[in-house]
Amino acid sequence: PSYGSLEGDVNATMNHMSLSEYTGNRLFFEILKSKFDQSIQYPQELVEHKIEGQTWIKVLVNHKGELIEVVDTAAKKPALKAFVIVGVHQALKKALHKKYWHKPQRNVTLVLHFNFKILTYGQFQSRATSRYHKNRYDFLRVQQGKHVIHEFMENNARYIPPIIPLPGGFFFSFTQAYNLVKAWSEMDPKIRKRQRHEMTKEKLDLMMKKAQKNHRRP
Repeated sequence: PSYGSLEGDVNATMNHMSLSEYTGNRLFFEILKSKFDQSIQYPQELVEHKIEGQTWIKVLVNHKGELIEVVDTAAKKPALKAFVIVGVHQALKKALHKKYWHKPQRNVTLVLHFNFKILTYGQFQSRATSRYHKNRYDFLRVQQGKHVIHEFMENNARYIPPIIPLPGGFFFSFTQAYNLVKAWSEMDPKIRKRQRHEMTKEKLDLMMKKAQKNHRRP
């Protein structure tokens, strides 16, 4: 099924749940949210393979909070769908304490929406979030993959100096020095020539300003 059909299905299911039933079972839904939060994060393996996207999963649980069956799923990335299904099974394998059971004692349909997102370099580091209303849950999972930082360093190597100022002194990065030389050597000859001319012009401008300053001295 598509995202839209599954989302429309859960909205219809939410409308069938009365407000009194929902408010009378807040702890039931809240504890299930905590279980999903603990079981389903964003594994680094998926981040390193640049796997991100949305996943919807519709499940049926009994009044104890135990999984009865996975009713439906919708996802464009099979790896994310498989990961979420395993996480849901893990989260709902044990019954809740009796005082948190759903009342009346009947099966309840839940729909979970996960958004797995890899942040680009310099993008605002938003935090993972989770919220729910009635039987719908929405989770945001964010990570900043190592490959993002690596790609930024590669693409901007010739602009990042190897000497890094630190409190109490300086740190010289041999790795960045190598990347700097490599980036300049692999640069397009026309671009390298233009940038060399620009750097020469800047040096001449500084020399002229210094000479004029010295000339004005008595």
